[in-house]
Amino acid sequence: ITSAVSDGAGSGVTQMRTTTNGGSTWSAWTAYAASTSVTLPAQGSYTVGVQVRDAAGNAFSSQRALVYDLTAPVTTSNATALYRLSASITLAPGDAVSGVSATYWGLDSAPGTLWSGAPITTSAIGDHTLYWYSVDAAGNVEAEKSAAFTVSADAPAEVARLAGPNRWDT
Repeated sequence: ITSAVSDGAGSGVTQMRTTTNGGSTWSAWTAYAASTSVTLPAQGSYTVGVQVRDAAGNAFSSQRALVYDLTAPVTTSNATALYRLSASITLAPGDAVSGVSATYWGLDSAPGTLWSGAPITTSAIGDHTLYWYSVDAAGNVEAEKSAAFTVSADAPAEVARLAGPNRWDT
């Protein structure tokens, strides 16, 4: 926490203390310094503040809400390996601390298109790779992910399926 405090022509700022929970509890009073450190116990949302006191005992406090987030978002897809005639793939970005601010994707190329939330579709026959990553509100960037898939014009082959205990029907 860095503070710029002026007591004007008063008695001079002499002490300070800090809070990380919106003022419910405060640290002990210490000698005033232009900056100080606070330790946040875990990632999450906090209201961090500083309170200063002058030699006459007058106090002033200032607080600011902040989010402490060191974890990148995680984005999954519902892509499968094979599609018939067209593919429709949905991304599911998530970030439990500060929230996702943007997701980028690219089909057969590096991600560069801002994802609108709508399914990503293609009817181009052949092999494809979908690339994506997300960025959270704290600026953490997810490592790029990808899913390879094929869009086929062929009818699906007949597949054996399990129809009952210890029995296969074709």
